Amino acid sequence: METLIHQNAASVHGQRPLNAEFTRLRDALQTVSAEKIICFGSVSHQTVRKSCFADEVHASSAVSSYHLLVVPAEPQAVSHAVLQRQVEDALKPDAEVTVLVHTMDEVNAALREGSTFFTTVYRKGTLLYDLGTIPFHPGGEGQPIVTRISRREHFWNKWHGLANGFLLGADFYATNGLFHLSVYMLHQAIQHAYCGTLRVMVGYRTNAQHLNRLQRLMETMVPHLSLAFPRKAGEDAQLYELLSKGFGDARYKETFEASPQQVTALTELVTRIVGAADTHCRGRIQQLKTGEVSYKTT
Repeated sequence: METLIHQNAASVHGQRPLNAEFTRLRDALQTVSAEKIICFGSVSHQTVRKSCFADEVHASSAVSSYHLLVVPAEPQAVSHAVLQRQVEDALKPDAEVTVLVHTMDEVNAALREGSTFFTTVYRKGTLLYDLGTIPFHPGGEGQPIVTRISRREHFWNKWHGLANGFLLGADFYATNGLFHLSVYMLHQAIQHAYCGTLRVMVGYRTNAQHLNRLQRLMETMVPHLSLAFPRKAGEDAQLYELLSKGFGDARYKETFEASPQQVTALTELVTRIVGAADTHCRGRIQQLKTGEVSYKTT
């Protein structure tokens, strides 16, 4: 069995006509109370089955997921959480969607400051919907590049330090038989590694705690890093489900259980991911310092 993943993007700045895929997406979002909706990434999964017992190759229909930046209409009629649910409901059951909600003031302030994430979305994203009430700011330079690189390095040092601290905490709790708290510490470790990586690699700030959401953002924004937690089948899927419950259930549900063997396996996986994230992020910071990679393209 093979799984084929295709990533797609288009352009807000100098918008081209929408293709059939994005036209369907736009039409499904007409009921959403938004100023602008921009698709900054999509992933299409298709399962292809081959067997020596069958002459034909069987391919499933492609299942798509989309990553959208949604700007609320003003005056804002609903909360960010409600707006996010509106978008998700509008696209069910045809597609999975990850929604980032930011006000027009936030987006334009980021563009004025030369934010690499928002500038990239503005230049390369696909504008699905535009109420046209408030225009985009054309963008600015922001603070000197050397200052911004230094800030990213400081941020990574802090968040990687926190991730390592949580790993130490996980070991402490496991040693003392408090396996539910060990899982919570491991969840915090990978959450800080993921949030820090997104900041360093693409310039996006998030404090998201939901592991599924962070995984989807990582897979779209930094797919080349291979930092996703393995979760497709068997023991890996069970471990991922356990870790994903680490933020809430591990602390508050008396029925939450984790075995010593599961905690040991989780610790090995999370430690490897945190270490790989550190290698990638420090490598990127060095590339930015030497000019091997342009700050404006990250």
